[in-house]
Amino acid sequence: MKHILAEKPFLSIQGEGIHAGRPSIFVRYAGCNLRCQFGLKCKNCNKVRDIPDYIQNVIDNIDDYNNVEDLPVFPTYCDTYIGILPEFRRFWINYETKELVDYIVGLVKDNENYKDLTDIDIVFTGGEPMLHQDKMLALVKELSEYNLNNVTIETNGTLPIKEELYEQWAEFPADLTFSVSPKISSANYTIDDTCVPEAIKSYSDLIDTTNEKVVLKFVVQNESDIPMVLQFVERYKEAGCFVEEICLMPCGGKADPDFEETQREVFDLCVKYNFRYSPRLQMIKLNSWGV
Repeated sequence: MKHILAEKPFLSIQGEGIHAGRPSIFVRYAGCNLRCQFGLKCKNCNKVRDIPDYIQNVIDNIDDYNNVEDLPVFPTYCDTYIGILPEFRRFWINYETKELVDYIVGLVKDNENYKDLTDIDIVFTGGEPMLHQDKMLALVKELSEYNLNNVTIETNGTLPIKEELYEQWAEFPADLTFSVSPKISSANYTIDDTCVPEAIKSYSDLIDTTNEKVVLKFVVQNESDIPMVLQFVERYKEAGCFVEEICLMPCGGKADPDFEETQREVFDLCVKYNFRYSPRLQMIKLNSWGV
């Protein structure tokens, strides 16, 4: 079974959500069904997104880059353009399951401060990892031999659990968090584009059979995004979704001159609307791939 990753797995700190600050190994799958800022037709809403000039410039000069680490990092809404656009497929990495297990375990086995995978969160991200459900399940099954305790799946919340894989999900061998970041007006989407309650319901239905939780994380720019956040939450509730936490995260990053102000505004919005504030620590530190 081949796993197509946008970059090598890496050990870092979870930057956002309810597990922010936790040492984690990130497994970044390539491919996504959304096109938040990119010039391809979105598979979920059938709209075409323009490629920003600064990314187009990288594409035009792509022969100047030898590997992922050489590519520039941008404070875009999607900070993983390398895993989305087909022009960057030359940098993607193919792993067999056993090879990937060995690589992940090798990230901590020589570090005396870690006991195998006991104290580590394995984070499946992307791209969109729910495009690769069979591969994730196969990988987790193998990693469970190394005392895997915690798994987080960072998803856009538009792809439900596949029915033919439900039994495997129901027997998930670790604590599981679906960390759902719906794409809203800050990513130029409408609620009808990206609100898929049946997907969130399929995640929350696993609570009866696994030690699992569903968390919502909305990236917001200012208070004008809040009505759409509330609409998402209401639609999920109407569909019978059980959500553990609802977080707001500030849009932007280190290179954005307004980022500090945005963080303060989102902080105040969490107080006003009774949401949990989530930092985006990776956007503060972000200056290279694999951080």
